[in-house]
Amino acid sequence: MLFIGSIFAWMMPAGTTETTEHPAAEDRVVFDRLAYGLEGLDDRAARAPTVSGVGVPSLWSRASIGRLVTADSQTLESAVQTTIAMNGATVPVWLVLRVPPTGPAAVLAIGDGATDGNSGPLSYRAGDSLAYPGLVTFTTLPSVAIRPGAPRLMVDSGPRGLLVGGAARRVVLAWSLQSARVFGASGVTTRVRWRLSPRARLEALAPFASWESPRLLIVGGALIWAAHGYLGSEYFPGSTRIGTLGSLEAGLLGAVDAVTGTTTIYLLPDAGLITRGWADISQGVVRPTSETPAELARMTPYPTRLFEAQSSLLESSPWRTGTLVGRPTVPPGEPAPPTVVWEGGTGFALATGYERGDDRRVRALLVGRVTASGRRLDLLQLSESGSLPGPSGSQAIWDRFPSYEQMLDSIVRRGAQFERGPYRILPLGDTSLAYQPWYAFDAEGRVKMPYVAVAQGTRVGAGRSFGAAWDNLRGAGAPLPPGFAPSTPLEEARRWMNRADSAIRAGDWEGFGRAYGALRQALGATRDTP
Repeated sequence: MLFIGSIFAWMMPAGTTETTEHPAAEDRVVFDRLAYGLEGLDDRAARAPTVSGVGVPSLWSRASIGRLVTADSQTLESAVQTTIAMNGATVPVWLVLRVPPTGPAAVLAIGDGATDGNSGPLSYRAGDSLAYPGLVTFTTLPSVAIRPGAPRLMVDSGPRGLLVGGAARRVVLAWSLQSARVFGASGVTTRVRWRLSPRARLEALAPFASWESPRLLIVGGALIWAAHGYLGSEYFPGSTRIGTLGSLEAGLLGAVDAVTGTTTIYLLPDAGLITRGWADISQGVVRPTSETPAELARMTPYPTRLFEAQSSLLESSPWRTGTLVGRPTVPPGEPAPPTVVWEGGTGFALATGYERGDDRRVRALLVGRVTASGRRLDLLQLSESGSLPGPSGSQAIWDRFPSYEQMLDSIVRRGAQFERGPYRILPLGDTSLAYQPWYAFDAEGRVKMPYVAVAQGTRVGAGRSFGAAWDNLRGAGAPLPPGFAPSTPLEEARRWMNRADSAIRAGDWEGFGRAYGALRQALGATRDTP
């Protein structure tokens, strides 16, 4: 069936992408489209660049989040970009799971796209619409929760699991689980639980698929681990090989309830022939597309592994799009990871760029989105005026800014480290913006984001916040995109004083305590406290 489908696709028009007039290359492009899900690729020239406020920059990185939350022997188990619903609004956050040496695992919701008045992180509490300076716990997980760092199996008297029973049953369990721990269990209520990591549960339920690292999401008020399932093949007629792959499909979506462990796998509407074939013979293990919860589908981003394969494919000779942003030329190495972009709503897009020319400017932009009708992949050919300086060119310019030298000197004098974050691309309609945050790490484990640099076309800018950098790029007095207005420590303090006053008038002493603590942090009176 797959071969017949390939022949059928070969007979169809190749679409809008123009590569080369050589017939063999045209055939390769047709087969590549089928093998890597590029049938709907929209390759077009970008329209005239215009200023747009669409998109919110991600200011934190997984590396900076890791250093931020792992003080005091904490362990970082997961950190992903997602959204949470706060007081009727959708807020982009890093949803973080960290585990202390003792006690329950904590879930943190660290605001992305904004910082407090002192360039530090903002975080949220469940049921509270305010963003607090520093780190506060959003919620906690029970000891029986499913999480990436959970032990291989647990034997206890918890509410979930299989009763160990009598001697015969214990022998069977010990042999099947390859563990003697069940023999040492005592009490008639003792239970055993295994496959306590979300990925292990998905791999056990659908071993025919390759599962990515699950993402922690809040879906309908519940904590859900979500992951795409991939099916690849080394052999596909006429396609370009990406590493060991000749084709790749991302047609499965797995969901694991973090509290109950309930595991469900859904067939995605963009599933290919191989995935649909496995779904047919799974006898109900893979649920039909119609059963996928709408909120889960909206919150799940474009499949990362598929996007990386597709973006690498477009570097190959039949396509000749350019060199992926950040890929070293000598010796060959891996490119920079794609930028995760929040464009409003609950979903996220993936974006990357392609460098062309001796000046290594970004002259093409690839953006992957998930829409109500399925996945959408856009390849924008940027005009010369809309092209961006690549990572090396941008850094050579940004590092010469007087404001950069001043910030570096100020941070080093305080005994902190000043390190650059990842180079990122923010799509803005039919144009784009390159930006890079810098982080300050002090000896007490505090992390701040005191400096951001931006570039668009031939213009560059920098400042203490993204809004200030944008203002610097556009010229003094230019209006900022929505939501980018900077906040000063005095404004932060005034906001928390009003909050504390309102709490006293309402007799809400717990709310007053939180507001008072936030006020002290805004004024720099205390260090960040989990």
